[in-house]
Amino acid sequence: MRPLIGIALLIVLAVVATSPRFLRLRRATLVGALVSGGWLGVGAGALIGPDALGIVAPGDAARAAPILTIGLGWVGLMIGLQLRADILRQVPRAVYQMQLADAGLTLVVIGGGAAMIARFVLGFDPAQALLVAAVLAASGLGWAAETRSLRLGASAPPELVLALRAGAGLSAPIAVTFFGVVVAMAQPGAGLITAGLRIVALGAVAAALGLVARFSLRRAGDSRPDFLAILLGVVALITGAAVELRVSPLLASMMAGVVIANLAGAELRKFERVILEAEHVVAVLYAIVAGALLDLNVSSGYLALAGAIIGLR
Repeated sequence: MRPLIGIALLIVLAVVATSPRFLRLRRATLVGALVSGGWLGVGAGALIGPDALGIVAPGDAARAAPILTIGLGWVGLMIGLQLRADILRQVPRAVYQMQLADAGLTLVVIGGGAAMIARFVLGFDPAQALLVAAVLAASGLGWAAETRSLRLGASAPPELVLALRAGAGLSAPIAVTFFGVVVAMAQPGAGLITAGLRIVALGAVAAALGLVARFSLRRAGDSRPDFLAILLGVVALITGAAVELRVSPLLASMMAGVVIANLAGAELRKFERVILEAEHVVAVLYAIVAGALLDLNVSSGYLALAGAIIGLR
């Protein structure tokens, strides 16, 4: 009975979210921020989670780990496909310098602050504190472009808009790379050399998959089912290799995306459209899962950490 109630709730939320009246409400700044940030999905997940209606048991999300891993691979592949060499060469050097400075400040301020709080206030061990810092610092890099875009008015200079968009395109791969390196180093018994060798090995796998994907895309022609099959195959293979090598699936799939973006020809545009059409579905799925995993019985220390991150944003 409970699964049926959960499905019914999600259907009701979907109907409300797509209704004309709700679409008009999305024009308001607050409602738009809640929707674009995925908070409605998080709320729906928390509602069906173990601390609310209990439709999702504590172990259910863990059993869905393979599907969630493939979802991470999907996101990483999207980021990698943006890193085409011909486009990166057109980005002004000043934008690269600005983005590197921004990334350094974000890692020091958010990452360092989160590590200190996790280690000395919440009592995490060093490895756990490092992972907390990596997650929040990488998230801070991803949030930066969205936060700055909220401050742009309609009369913003075109140069500023261009710099913001270029910086946003660079912040995502920087965040994924940083997080992937930290995850590889945080594995039991893995130091800097071991983590580096694993990432290099994964890069070789990504290059091989990129070559296979290029050949497959040319053979697919205009067949959308074939494009989808190629997409799922590439994501499943590269994320599986990442799990075996104990490297972040995000980093692995991003490397595969870079290879595909710089090897594929005219077929790449069609391939990207197939991925983008499913972007919103994957994002909502992750928001619901995040809400279902929320522990609502948290201590004041965790709330203080979350409040600090929101304040910094």
